[in-house]
Amino acid sequence: MTAVEWLVSELMSKGIIDADKWVWNDDISILDITKQAKEMEKQQIIDFANDWNNDGSVLAEEYYNETFKSE
Repeated sequence: MTAVEWLVSELMSKGIIDADKWVWNDDISILDITKQAKEMEKQQIIDFANDWNNDGSVLAEEYYNETFKSE
């Protein structure tokens, strides 16, 4: 389970969101947003792996701090 999947699951299990009811602008649902977030998460993992393979000096925590510092 990815972090995104866990977050959505937790929000749904606590009744904070209802995937069947959360729709914006008649065409964007929480499931659409979740799918996009999972794709972003996947790309971040791929980018990290590529950086790691191209430059063995990359440290995971350093990469995280540089990539996600503003979050």
